[in-house]
Amino acid sequence: MRCSVATVFRTVRTLTIALILLGLAQLPQAIVLAAPLADDDDVADPFLNRLLDEINIRRDAVGTQRLAFVPRPANDALGAFLGQTAPTIAWPRPCMHQLVGGSYSWDYMHAATGFDAEARGEVLACPGPEPYWTPDRAAEQWWTSPVHFGVLYADGDANALACSAYGTQGSGGKKKNVSAAVAILCVTFHE
Repeated sequence: MRCSVATVFRTVRTLTIALILLGLAQLPQAIVLAAPLADDDDVADPFLNRLLDEINIRRDAVGTQRLAFVPRPANDALGAFLGQTAPTIAWPRPCMHQLVGGSYSWDYMHAATGFDAEARGEVLACPGPEPYWTPDRAAEQWWTSPVHFGVLYADGDANALACSAYGTQGSGGKKKNVSAAVAILCVTFHE
């Protein structure tokens, strides 16, 4: 039987992902909630706090340090950035990383707030026709994408995160507090 290099690579990758997911299943259910870096109150958005928790669960499984939110004004600036770019990538238009006024998201955050940590990477959950992205769905999709995995989970130097969700809607009432977003943008930093 003949195996191509691509077949061997896919098999090894599949087995690796299966082992990592098995490790995730073994994590204790009581997860420490995300803590902000700043003296500010946290980001105060249950959706974003849950997203950070989902990201950190996966970073724990890989063995990279946990991320904490950037200061609230910087995170709010990312929200303003996504608010300007989301309509230009709205479904069914092509979805891709955007600039505002010729600036990347991290440059926009710096210009708006003076936040000057080293940007490490950016991940985007592209808009669809309706709110689709829950915190766990976005974290899982980034986990299974090699490029996004490298930015969000494998970068051991990243220790801070800014995230924004566009078009969030609740679904599940007060008890479940589950919501979905049309689009999500996160940027990792090293402080």
